[in-house]
Amino acid sequence: MHIYGRKIFSDTENPITIFYKLKSKFKDISILESVIGGENKGRYSIIFFNIVENIEIYENYAIKNNKKVKINSPNNYLKEISKLSRVKNHYNLPIPIPFLIGNMCFDLSKFTLPKLKYDRSKNQIHIPLAHVVRPTNLIIFDNILNETHLIEIKNKSQKSQNSLKKIENLIFTNKKVKFEKKIGSPSKFFHHMKKSDFFKKVNSIKNEISKGEIFQAVLSQRFSSIYKIDPFKFYRALRSINPSPYLVYLNLKDYQIICSSPETMINVKNKQVTLRPIAGTRKRGSTEKEDLRLKNDLLNDKKELAEHLMLVDLGRNDVGQISKDNSVKVTEKNIIEYYSHVMHIVSNVTGVLKKGFSPIDVLYAGLPAGTVSGAPKIRSLEILEEQENINREFYSGSVFYLDINGDMDSCINLRTALIKNNKIYAQSGAGIVHDSKPENEYLECINKANALFKAYEIAHKIS
Repeated sequence: MHIYGRKIFSDTENPITIFYKLKSKFKDISILESVIGGENKGRYSIIFFNIVENIEIYENYAIKNNKKVKINSPNNYLKEISKLSRVKNHYNLPIPIPFLIGNMCFDLSKFTLPKLKYDRSKNQIHIPLAHVVRPTNLIIFDNILNETHLIEIKNKSQKSQNSLKKIENLIFTNKKVKFEKKIGSPSKFFHHMKKSDFFKKVNSIKNEISKGEIFQAVLSQRFSSIYKIDPFKFYRALRSINPSPYLVYLNLKDYQIICSSPETMINVKNKQVTLRPIAGTRKRGSTEKEDLRLKNDLLNDKKELAEHLMLVDLGRNDVGQISKDNSVKVTEKNIIEYYSHVMHIVSNVTGVLKKGFSPIDVLYAGLPAGTVSGAPKIRSLEILEEQENINREFYSGSVFYLDINGDMDSCINLRTALIKNNKIYAQSGAGIVHDSKPENEYLECINKANALFKAYEIAHKIS
């Protein structure tokens, strides 16, 4: 694998304008951005396109560049194709350069964890268990140094950089950004679960808790509506009203995953594993004074604190699976992070990666996150399988990338929508514990989905 790069001066451009300038030429274009903690701009934005490998992974087969191949198991196949070949970095600047990017469905965990069974008949959306791409070209924006890097990944060495020069010309010769005219008007979202049914399921889970089966389970519900306009408009709307650490527009063949997730699934950087459990939620106040009152109320809520502690312990267990002995630490505990519609309690768990474990092993250790499953994890997942009646597919899975240095970053697919066949899907959940009130848990689901509902409306108004 050979890496080539070219630095350009682009202070008059931004990731969105460049995305639009390339969008008509490269139909497979995607973008990853970040706003740290919901308030401060992240360092890097990454546009990638010119996909050389598109790999869809199902239960017992995969489709690689439209060619079907038999596989023994989806988790082993993903691990095999994610191995990093020998890298010759001719550009040699300290920036993240992803070579494999994709989505891992929640239901892939049914192949990596014991006792769980995968039933494909429960799929409603019908997307692969995992779907990854290898891009040829990336544009990496360093938002701190205000630099833009054009990157090309090649299997063979090359002498010239003509292809990078062509991309630079596309950016600067296209003076006008072409926006699609607005089409149609928004429809209402259909709730796949009746409110009364949600209440019954909450009480059923509380009954399992009373019997000592589990301590907590995260019950989710799905919403859907009609979507007939440019999917990138939804991304633009969502990033404007709900800036988050993980902003994703992932364009995967015949569907798009659009995400503004607050939560890391699990990541690896320089052999350090990091997981950031988020649990405990309040809506944002309309004033600073109300924000402070709600923050104090959240930090003094025994139910929320107990739930958060439980998930920090789960996170320590997950990180401990792939970390060196005695290296797991909680480096931040019970801090508040603010987002457009809600605030959350957040902690930080770290460990040092054991020798012999790959970044995909780390992902499997974190999938599914305790914050979207429950405790104990396996039994909670068994109960959720009975209560939710459908496969979650994209929801609470993970968008991730592996870079050429052996690092990996991933998010939990929260505040995430999927657009396919002129339909948009969203999903959100609430943690059920012994003293949960069904009405409150129902409202928590709606509050978490509100950013997606609002973005849907705005997307139909912007040009």
